[in-house]
Amino acid sequence: VEMPTTVGGVKQGCTLAATLFLLVEQAAMETVEPVFEAAGIKQLEFMTKEDDVIAGRKLGEDGGEVFNFWASLYADDGALPFSSRADLELGARLLKKHLLRFA
Repeated sequence: VEMPTTVGGVKQGCTLAATLFLLVEQAAMETVEPVFEAAGIKQLEFMTKEDDVIAGRKLGEDGGEVFNFWASLYADDGALPFSSRADLELGARLLKKHLLRFA
């Protein structure tokens, strides 16, 4: 029985595998943000203030700075937070479709 030849991907054990994975992951994550925005998925908003208080912030509080958070990437791990179950379900479908483009 003749085995089919592989035309894409990286051989197991290849020293470039991790680097190639990170390049593709970074490109995918940088280009998925507009996909989420077009679908109406809003980024999470947080507020910070230089007064050593860690929790209990209300958006729009005087003197605070609001910032958006949409993804956390570290090495080969990633997290995409969503503000609702509906956004999570839609985001998961959109992310899967988007990542297939980077197969």
